[in-house]
Amino acid sequence: MQIPKYITHIFFDLDHTLWDFDRNSAETLALLLDRYNIAPTGSLLSNSFLSQYKITNKAMWQLYNYQKITKDELRYRRFREAFGKVGVDINFDVDQFGEDYIELCTRMPHVFENAHEILDHASKKYTVAIITNGFLEATYNKLEHSGLMAYFKPEHILITENIGVQKPHKKVFETALLQTNGKAQHALMVGDNIDSDIGGAYNSGICPVWFNPYHEEQTLYQNLVEINELKSLMNYI
Repeated sequence: MQIPKYITHIFFDLDHTLWDFDRNSAETLALLLDRYNIAPTGSLLSNSFLSQYKITNKAMWQLYNYQKITKDELRYRRFREAFGKVGVDINFDVDQFGEDYIELCTRMPHVFENAHEILDHASKKYTVAIITNGFLEATYNKLEHSGLMAYFKPEHILITENIGVQKPHKKVFETALLQTNGKAQHALMVGDNIDSDIGGAYNSGICPVWFNPYHEEQTLYQNLVEINELKSLMNYI
């Protein structure tokens, strides 16, 4: 799908696209592993757990996006499974660990390089909006503590928890267009997830832009617009 000649709307995913989930999560988990006296930062166990958590968390979100697990199952199962897979005996309150993680992580400030510059530019020329599968309170915490809130009108922060289905469901993108008074043929969707962001946008007639900072490979879409850093978006807007 080609970039529209006339763009009016740009939709952004939040986690892994603007808000640097991996960095914020890693710093939070390092603090909590130390706080709970589970593994010192930089130890083999600590590094192993961080790697395993990324894998487990991604798998849990995939299940949640297709409504195969609940919000609570996502929040708590990911830690139980990740700790179990690296051999940590759960002799502590793992559910409280999960609560502490959400409390701390959603207040971490790190965004991808040039996120503010891109949003400053885009918000002056186009209608910009967030479309996220994240949870209500967590999303607002992330936006506020990272300084991203300033670029979006309140009604242009679309959280799928309020819609009742998650990306890539077509209803999410139809709701976004309706709520922002946009048309699919004049909109872009910038996101990292080849399924929920790219596939969802493509199936809704919105031109997807794949943010791929880790240079992953995909074979599902031909002629997909791909950027490896946010500043490259300037080539299209």
